[in-house]
Amino acid sequence: MKDIYFPWTKTDTKPLVLKDFFEYLHNTFTTPRKIPISADLFGMVTTAYDDMGIGQVLENALPYFDYVAPMVYPLYYSPAFQGYKNPAQYPYEIIHYAIGEEVAPAKMTLSNPRKLRPRLQYFDLGTDYGSVEVRKQIQATYDVGLNSWML
Repeated sequence: MKDIYFPWTKTDTKPLVLKDFFEYLHNTFTTPRKIPISADLFGMVTTAYDDMGIGQVLENALPYFDYVAPMVYPLYYSPAFQGYKNPAQYPYEIIHYAIGEEVAPAKMTLSNPRKLRPRLQYFDLGTDYGSVEVRKQIQATYDVGLNSWML
């Protein structure tokens, strides 16, 4: 990912290019036409302190979309993330941390926290996922103060 090249810009960073694109979408659809827009982002945008080499920064997306959906699937987190050998086996804990009271709200000080609508894992990968695991993720979402989510 670090080698991705944006040929139309000589000096702009990936986060700035994406932020400009988000602003363009907002100015094209939301402002003049009143069309609501949303964006799915890589789930680790809620816990990363940089753009992870892909240009996605949560704070750069929030002002321009009606909803932002970080894909916080527990399977995406690497072994040993937060001390869990297999984070996919800890759906409540991973979601609670990823969008938790200390993480996401601190990054959304300039925005409405209700904009955050996490995408939760509902499929088998990394471990078996059934209704119990899905419900744990949903409960973690509610427990951190958010009231919407997507599967």
